[in-house]
Amino acid sequence: MRLLNTHTLQLELFEGGPKRSYAILSHTWGEEEVTYQDLVTGRGPERKAAWSKITSCCARARMEGYGYVWIDTCCIDKSSSAELSEAINSMFRFYQDAEVCYAYLADVHLVLGLDEAEDEELEGVLKSEESITLVGSVAAALQRSRWFTRGWTLQELRPRPNR
Repeated sequence: MRLLNTHTLQLELFEGGPKRSYAILSHTWGEEEVTYQDLVTGRGPERKAAWSKITSCCARARMEGYGYVWIDTCCIDKSSSAELSEAINSMFRFYQDAEVCYAYLADVHLVLGLDEAEDEELEGVLKSEESITLVGSVAAALQRSRWFTRGWTLQELRPRPNR
């Protein structure tokens, strides 16, 4: 199993599975996803649209004490049909063994808690009322997310057994 180091943003291979806890990302694929090849070759993954998804996930995981994260788009070498097949067959275990699963809802845009946020947390976010679009309800916004239409969502939502 290959994991992304949340500090170095480098991939690390763990034969027989990781011996340490890790976070996992559930998301929908968009345009310009960061791939295994992008990270291994270093050919400009930070220029891709999905780079912020990767760095945000790593930052969140680091903040919660996780040194590693598994993200399908960049932790699987999709040029290897054997590796891709093995990863698909192991997906349930990957999610079950993860300590925490983050869901990245790219199409849900909510601004919550601006009053309590620190200025440095609001980089790029305007504080004017005109910049905030109010959503009728958080639940309605979540239900409209493309993430909930995916086939893999059920196993990603399944809670981990008590250990």
